[in-house]
Amino acid sequence: MEPSKIDLYDDVTLEELLSSYDIPQSLHSVLGAIVLLFFVDPIDLASAGEFIRTVQDLSKGNLCYPEGGISSIPDAYVEAVRRNGGEVRLNTEVEGILIKDGGVVGVETKDGVDAAKVVVSNAGIQPTVLKLVGREHFDKAY
Repeated sequence: MEPSKIDLYDDVTLEELLSSYDIPQSLHSVLGAIVLLFFVDPIDLASAGEFIRTVQDLSKGNLCYPEGGISSIPDAYVEAVRRNGGEVRLNTEVEGILIKDGGVVGVETKDGVDAAKVVVSNAGIQPTVLKLVGREHFDKAY
């Protein structure tokens, strides 16, 4: 597919594109798993255009890894947080994310409470919402 045609699929989800074809559920499931690996997005949110570009690149042998290995990606995020005055605590289990007036105000650990204007959770969306923050702080539709 030519790049100009791929651009037409940028605002179409891969789910929408696949539903226009009669494909076996097993193939749909495999593509869904691949999309999660590529983009960390479910098939109903991932851009079909971006998926097509990625598969084309893979078929041309354009696999690459960041300099320093895959761990250089989270390391870059950690460095950016520190460079901008943030604090990164590793191996510190958070017992709760504290909310006041609809916004985050801190985190609670076994060592106490720390004030924070921003909290980034790597626990996953469900544990973050249901365990760390609490469902009462989210709209029922969420």
